[in-house]
Amino acid sequence: MHAKDAATQISRLRATGLMLRNCSVPFLAACAVAVAEAATGRHTTASVIAAVLFAAAAISVLRAGRRMRSWAYGKTPQICYWIALRPMPVTDKLAASMLG
Repeated sequence: MHAKDAATQISRLRATGLMLRNCSVPFLAACAVAVAEAATGRHTTASVIAAVLFAAAAISVLRAGRRMRSWAYGKTPQICYWIALRPMPVTDKLAASMLG
């Protein structure tokens, strides 16, 4: 790609999607710990609430990561299309001949 800003934007979307996807593993581990705490500990209500919230967070970051990845995949052809349609720079000599 010749446009560094466009490549940076696509890389940023892909990195964000990857980061969100990788955040799901700690949320699932925390959910498992909360379930184990609910089964064996004294604070059952708090543990069940924590397990539900951690499970919801894991699902949310997986969906958001998938959305960012699809945005990056959709953004690549869109940016390539607009780069190809960008007008070529006009030199001063050519502009002067066109203006008269």
